Amino acid sequence: MTSRLEHDAMGEVAVPADRLWGAQTQRSKENFPIGVGHETMPAEIITAFGILKQAAARANRVLLPEKMTEEKCAVIEQAAEEVRSGALAEHFPLVVWQTGSGTQSNMNVNEVIANRANDLAGKKGVVLMYGSGFNAPEGTVRISLANLNAEDYTEIARRLFELLDDYYAEYEAETKLDQAA
Repeated sequence: MTSRLEHDAMGEVAVPADRLWGAQTQRSKENFPIGVGHETMPAEIITAFGILKQAAARANRVLLPEKMTEEKCAVIEQAAEEVRSGALAEHFPLVVWQTGSGTQSNMNVNEVIANRANDLAGKKGVVLMYGSGFNAPEGTVRISLANLNAEDYTEIARRLFELLDDYYAEYEAETKLDQAA
């Protein structure tokens, strides 16, 4: 497995070259090995993070246009959409066992979006750094609480659509029976 060196406040760490996460995600992955493979962060939470990061980019385009250029906003929105859709699911390896505020998951999403956005822009490491631009002025505690609300609403909507699909199928079956009688 080839790796690349990433840097954070604690120094260097080797990260698999084929992954979009960075140093903080790699450290969390190494420091919290419990539950790997079966207690991974739920996809609904990652989806909700994608929604929030996309919204943050749009808001910062309006509120901080000097920091959030159209180019940055476009690639961040596209990367966040890929997170939201599940297309980048393999880049979210962290388990639910973390420190209390969700910092590791938030940084995992920041790192993946920043690296993917840089790839999309063709400027590896130039357009965005983790946590800059699309997050301002965001804190982990606020984003984690908002994310839980977004995840709840996403789950509610999913269940509602399932119920409506079931209801519609039942209605169609009853209508066909009535027409046959």
